Amino acid sequence: MMYAGAALVGLALASYTDLRGRVIPNWLNYSMIVSGIALHTADSFLSSDPHMLYSSLAGGVIAFIAGMVLFKLGAWAGGDVKLFTALGFLVPAPYGSVPAFYSAYPLFPFLIIVNSVLLSFPFVMAYVFYKVFTQRDLKSKAVELMKLTAKKTVFLGLAVAGFAHLLGWLGASNYLVVLPVLLTAFLPAPLKYGIPFLLSLWAALDGGASLVFYSLASMLAVSGFFDAMTFGRKHALRAKKRVSDLEEGDIPAYTYYADGGSVKHMEPSLWNAFREPKGVLVSSLNANGLELKDIAALKRHGIKHVWLKESVPLVPIVLLGAAASFLFGDLLWLGVRLLLNSS
Repeated sequence: MMYAGAALVGLALASYTDLRGRVIPNWLNYSMIVSGIALHTADSFLSSDPHMLYSSLAGGVIAFIAGMVLFKLGAWAGGDVKLFTALGFLVPAPYGSVPAFYSAYPLFPFLIIVNSVLLSFPFVMAYVFYKVFTQRDLKSKAVELMKLTAKKTVFLGLAVAGFAHLLGWLGASNYLVVLPVLLTAFLPAPLKYGIPFLLSLWAALDGGASLVFYSLASMLAVSGFFDAMTFGRKHALRAKKRVSDLEEGDIPAYTYYADGGSVKHMEPSLWNAFREPKGVLVSSLNANGLELKDIAALKRHGIKHVWLKESVPLVPIVLLGAAASFLFGDLLWLGVRLLLNSS
């Protein structure tokens, strides 16, 4: 509980500074790092077991490397990397207070991030719906997204429920359900939807109606989550701004680069992160945002408007994820277990 308490206090202070000024002060990050190493050193000394200290040092190094990868991909700013590194030193593992549903991530802060993403979904959805209903041009895109989400939900929900029931009837493990679902996804449309429908209908008539309902609801949540995050990143969480109104710290949504006599832009993606073009004026991979020299470069090339990312405070969400991790463990695995055990 000592390590969990220290982590939660640190995240609470970081949440306050993030909400107030969109910054995580270095003194806080470094204090958490020093506290993590000091507490683990004391634990190792008192127990005559150096593994506690080794765990802290290894956790900090792994967290730093993972954070730097996300920094290079433009997902995190420098302060986010330092905070994640601090969590690696402070709580590399849950130790004796392992929650009931804890899946063995290589580092406990990884679980915190996964839970944070899951818990952020309602807030992201609320903001996306707000933008859709207040911006007319987003409505048609949102309708197409909902149609796609509905199709995926019907297929995945019925397939998981139907094959889980079939595996249970055969006496096989429900954890094998992924294989037939993947194989069915490559079948022609009539078979792709027909087989899951018939199997799920059999499941419902054979006393598994709750399984079918829970499977559909779960797949709706999963598909909706990923589709909403993608829609938000590509459409709702972007805003057009005049170059003359740009400020330091604004984060471009695209990478703008000079190509011959024109200026083009490139959509950010994992693939594009490793093939940045020549003549880059401003990069979407720079999570620290624009500098004055970047704004000047845009003006020199005659660009009038650019698209910016609408960022949201990250640390308060991480605080919720950390609290959930310490109390409940892996929320995603908990949901999967509930789904499979309901059959």
